[in-house]
Amino acid sequence: MAANFAPWVVAGREVSIGRAGCFPADDHLFRSDRNQFEVVDQLPARVLGWRLETRPEAGTATAGGGVAGDIVARPSDHILLSSRINPDESRPLATRSSWLSKLLPVRLGHLVSVSLATRKPVPELAGRLRDLGFELELPDHVPADLADGDVILLSEKCDGRDPWLRLSSKVGAGHLLAAAAATGRTVAQVADRLTRFGYRVPDVEAFPLAYDRNDLVLVSVNQDGKSPWHAGDWVQLGHLLAGALKTGRSPREVADRLRLFGFHIPAAEEIPDRVEQFDPLLLSFGLTGRSPWLLPRFGVTAGRVFSLAADTGISPPLIGARLHALGFRPPELPEIQPDDAVLISRDLDGRAPWLSVWETVPWGHLLVASQLLGRSPEEVGKRLGLLGYQVETPGSHSFDGGDPGDKLLVSMLRNGRSPWRSVDKPLTITEVLQIAKESGRRRIDVAKRLGRLGYEVSESSLLPEESEVIDQLMILPDQNLRGARPLDIERVVPPGHIYATARNLGLSVPQVVAGLRRFGFRIPPLPAYERKITEDEVRLLSKYLNGRSPWLPAEEPVPPAHVVRILAAGWELPRAVEGLAMFGMRIAKPSRSRFGHADNVIPKLSRGR
Repeated sequence: MAANFAPWVVAGREVSIGRAGCFPADDHLFRSDRNQFEVVDQLPARVLGWRLETRPEAGTATAGGGVAGDIVARPSDHILLSSRINPDESRPLATRSSWLSKLLPVRLGHLVSVSLATRKPVPELAGRLRDLGFELELPDHVPADLADGDVILLSEKCDGRDPWLRLSSKVGAGHLLAAAAATGRTVAQVADRLTRFGYRVPDVEAFPLAYDRNDLVLVSVNQDGKSPWHAGDWVQLGHLLAGALKTGRSPREVADRLRLFGFHIPAAEEIPDRVEQFDPLLLSFGLTGRSPWLLPRFGVTAGRVFSLAADTGISPPLIGARLHALGFRPPELPEIQPDDAVLISRDLDGRAPWLSVWETVPWGHLLVASQLLGRSPEEVGKRLGLLGYQVETPGSHSFDGGDPGDKLLVSMLRNGRSPWRSVDKPLTITEVLQIAKESGRRRIDVAKRLGRLGYEVSESSLLPEESEVIDQLMILPDQNLRGARPLDIERVVPPGHIYATARNLGLSVPQVVAGLRRFGFRIPPLPAYERKITEDEVRLLSKYLNGRSPWLPAEEPVPPAHVVRILAAGWELPRAVEGLAMFGMRIAKPSRSRFGHADNVIPKLSRGR
């Protein structure tokens, strides 16, 4: 029964799950669509290696035939490795991307939910996940007397599902209140239970006996009565005033209420008698009226005051006076100039979003502002400095007033809009070619113009042109293709890019290699390959088997996930392995596990049947 609890199809045949393993099913794993790519990218190499081991041997292995017979499959694996368990039916939800991810540690709530569904103890489940290659976030001890309500307590939204509480974070008072309401337990019972699971919780002895919706609003980070909950000890003045506006209580009433829930609040003399509608805007770090909140030690700049004045219609002197009343030291306000709002707006249009006074203003912002306002970059920088901003300055420049095309050159997205380009590092040949392509200018002209504007460009950007079109096509993929990426000068060129470029441009591989080396790109070792490259062979080297970027990286072995994609696309694996080896690509060898020797996967698969 344990080994044959349900039909299981592997390689088109119904087989014993005791031999083939029961996760993931073929109809979920070996299918050729975008969802399948997301599934395999989430899974550890050990899990994929396990499934690859058993696929060709399922139900037909002979004695001494390999590693498949060493695998101990469990029906519960299908539940254990699903990130979404139906709390009513104790089975996985068949939804897209519903498997545990290798990118995040598995949290306690997941193990408790699976334990309740399978009646297996948490330590056993934890050991199984470790064997499968997952990292865990667990306490030293887990209570043995698990109850159905525990999954409610351990879930961030008190719904018994992922996302689960983190052991590394203190549980907020709001979570205790919401969990008590969801389970029918008292707040003290919820706190005691979470403590037994290893979580840090607030001291609930002083909590009020009764609470309402407004209390949930006050203890939630976004003042909406929902997770995430405020879990810190200190409540900032901005949070307190925003809560007063949301609940209709006075600031002092809010302070008294929050104190009952164990929070430290500002001193009584720092709390105003009344709250103004625009107070949350004044005190929010990002001028949004929401968390995170300013601290008095941050200080307030003239630029921030002018931004608030433009957003609220309140005069800068009144804003400064209100900040002073709230315990902040207002800045010395220079005389307002008509262009100030333009200068401090990110898009130089006099409207939000505004520059952040905690970030250095990039040189590109100064250049575009200079052209727009008819001032020199130095004059623009000096005015921004008076408003409290730090600005970039290049080593040298010969700005001549600019021309309309400069906006595209200094725009990071090459669209003539913010974010603007910084002078913190030289532009690579790839970046210069991208600008040249978007602007319709010659590469060497773009590189020289950027140099005059104060930007440093790579030496290869100034090389004489041989064929602008060929250079662009060798380095820049078709940007209309989904997932297409230009070459990164910091990384070895992927073999797939080299062979696809040779095929698409009608060039030989040595010609492509010579062209890329001319611009400073690093080339991987390539095998001798004289005959014509076929389209199918190039597809093998692309992540999505479509013959396009993104390509398999040269510095890394081919992962088991790519082998799964090859099978899903209907390739005969021996032919695919041979093709990859022909291009100099080696296959990953996942580490051994106690239930199988994953390092034998590819040699065995490549022999086929």
